[in-house]
Formats: sequence, structure tokens, C-alpha cells
Amino acid sequence: MLKELIESEEIQSLMVKLYSIVGISHSILDLEGNLIIGIGEKGIYKSEDYRQCFIYNKEDIKKEGDYFLLTCEQCTKKIAMPIKVKEETIGYVAIEDFFTKQEDKEYCKSCTKQDLEYIDYVEKIPVLDEEQVKNIITYKKELIEFIINNKMASNVYYQEKTYEKLTHKFFANLSHEFRTPLTIILSSLYMCESSVKETKDNIDGLLNLKVCTYLKNIKKNAYRLLKLVNNLIDMTKIDCGQLILFKENNDIVSIVEDVTLKVAKYVSEKNIDITFDTDIEEKIIACDKEKIERVILNLLSNAVKFTPKGGSIFVQVKDGNDFVRISVEDTGIGIPEKEKDLIFQPFVQVDKSLSRIAEGSGVGLPIIKSLVEMHKGIIWVESIWGKGSKFFVELPNVKLQENESNNVKTRFCGEEENTHIEFSDIYF
Repeated sequence: MLKELIESEEIQSLMVKLYSIVGISHSILDLEGNLIIGIGEKGIYKSEDYRQCFIYNKEDIKKEGDYFLLTCEQCTKKIAMPIKVKEETIGYVAIEDFFTKQEDKEYCKSCTKQDLEYIDYVEKIPVLDEEQVKNIITYKKELIEFIINNKMASNVYYQEKTYEKLTHKFFANLSHEFRTPLTIILSSLYMCESSVKETKDNIDGLLNLKVCTYLKNIKKNAYRLLKLVNNLIDMTKIDCGQLILFKENNDIVSIVEDVTLKVAKYVSEKNIDITFDTDIEEKIIACDKEKIERVILNLLSNAVKFTPKGGSIFVQVKDGNDFVRISVEDTGIGIPEKEKDLIFQPFVQVDKSLSRIAEGSGVGLPIIKSLVEMHKGIIWVESIWGKGSKFFVELPNVKLQENESNNVKTRFCGEEENTHIEFSDIYF
């Protein structure tokens, strides 16, 4: 929001007014401490003209209060004041170097080579007094008042914040409203399946076969809906930083191999050959097992979706010095060069013409990219259009100490059911 105010004449006149009163250079900073607009001896300057950050230690800027002092390398001080609108900090006012006590001057004098340098330095950097602080705080209040009354910035800002909160609330409600009835539907389906016997000896047996077919279709589409709901909810959690990792020391080789074996029956139905290989028998790293299973499942389901009958999929785990590399390679349709980066963006699908074969919402890869990055890992793809794709995931080769382990989260679905859900939008 603050960047939208850079061109405002009112903001610039406020800055000129303060500079004329206190004679100290000052600037407006964003939440990271980066300069947006400032004023000094040469007048108004903006971020594109002066990229140096005023804040020496960005951790210090997170302090609270009407104002606080930051010590510079030269032993002079800066005032930093949070700009708060409706109790929310949206930026900072930073006041440049000034002296606060005699020791500052003595230190600067010892650092200058000549008396003329010291005199010039003292003339440019005034001593802070209480009157200046009052003027600075008054300036900040005028700045906040202007921001609140500025329709261009504040209305848009709060509309966005309100929309964001409503969106998060909507998807939080969606989690309950959709997941609960879906769980009941799936539980009822399991009961129906267990009570229906597939016999061919009489008319009842033929009826049971039809019922089983209907139940199978109902369950598959219930899984599809559950997958979509889970993805949308997770995207919302990721956007607002509420998706939590439950890390433990796990054998990453075993995780990848087990997931590959569970996928084997889906691959065999499509006459696709799948191979697993590793250069290590065991590798213990810190990870959230359920999240990593989901990453591998998604990569494998994509490989199965877009690989034609008679194709092949190759899964590999390789050990590195500082990382473990997992790769999933297929002989499918591949990805055009210009779309390699787009596939990790939400709601993007490479080939719309394949939607009848491989339906989906286009949120799978963006979610697993976030899951990998939450593990401090990276994911990328190498592909040739028409010849296949190879996805790589690198995870840090680190372990948790005993006192660092998280409490284990209870699974919403079992491992086998997670496979059914992930493959629910593939038609064979």
C-alpha cells in the first residue's frame, strides 16, 4: 500500500515540512526495512534512486513502541517508528543519523583523520532533543491520518485485507462442510461393499455385480471430490502460513519405495512399466512423512496420467553430500519449454485437450512445490515436448535431535486410501 503513495504530493509536502523543522534526513520504509521514499540535502529521492536500506539490522525493526533507537556502525543513532493503521503495522518512518550524547561526538572525532572532516560531520548530523522527537511523532500522526483518508490506497488495502480474511474463513468452513459429509458417504460405501457378495450363481448375483459397479463409481467420484477439497483447503493454509509440518527422522528411501509399490497396480492397469532404483539402502532425514508421501504420489500420478499405454516410469533415490535427490521420470507427452515454469503456478494445465483422460484442478504441483520448500528443499523439471518429463526433488540431508521431534499428527486418511484419492481423477 505504501508504494502507491510515492507519487502523492501530500506525502512529499509532509516530508519537506518535517525536514524544514528538524533538519534531519528521513524516509518511509516497508515492512522489510527497504526504502520507499526519503528526503535529504538533495531533496526527495525514491527507491529506484537510492536502494540502500537505512536499517543496519533488520531484526531490530520488529521492535514495538511509539519509537525506538537503532545504533549505527558509526555510533550515531536512528529513530524507527512503526506506522500503524487500525492496529496493523504497514511500514516504518526512519530518521537518519544524529547524535544522542557527547560520547557519540568523541567517537566520531577519533575516527576522522582531519579536524575539517569532523567539523563537517558534526554540522550535518544534529544532536537529538525532545523537541525533535515531538515533531517527528507529530509528523508520523499526520502521515497515518493522510493514509487513512487516502481513498486510493487505504480503501484498496482494506478491501484486499477484508477479502483475504473472508476467503480464509470461507475455506475454513469448506473444510468442515465438505469433509464431514464426504467421510460419512465413504463410510457408508464401505459398509455397502462389505455387505454385497459378488456371486454369479443366480439373479441376485448378477444384481450384486451391478451394485458393485455402481458403488465403485460412486466411491471413485467421492475420492475425486475429497481430493479437490483437500487441495483447495491446503492452498488456503499455505497462502496464510497455517500449514504445519510434523517432522520426524524417517527413512526417505523406504518412503519413496513404499509409495512406488502402492502405485504399481494402477500402472499395471495401463500397461506401463515402473522401475524403482536407489544407490543407498537406507537414508534417515528429518521430514514430514505424510507430506513427502503426498509429493511422491502426486509426481507419480502425473506421470501415469500423461504416459500412454506401453510407456515407462523410472523412480530413483540418490544420496548427495548435503541433500537427497528423488527423481520421477516418464515417457509421456512432456512439457513445452515455455510452460515449464507455469506448471508450478495454481490452476495451470499444460494440455487442455487431455482433460478427458487426465482431469484435475491444476493445483497439485503448486501445492507439492510449497511442501518441498517448507522442507527447505527444491523441485524442478527437465522435459522435452513429446518425449517425456523428469521431475527432481532435493531435500536437505539433516536429522532432528531427540528434543526437536514434533508430536505426530493423526492421519485423516490411511496410506492406501491416500493413493486411491490421488489416482481418483485418472481414467483407464
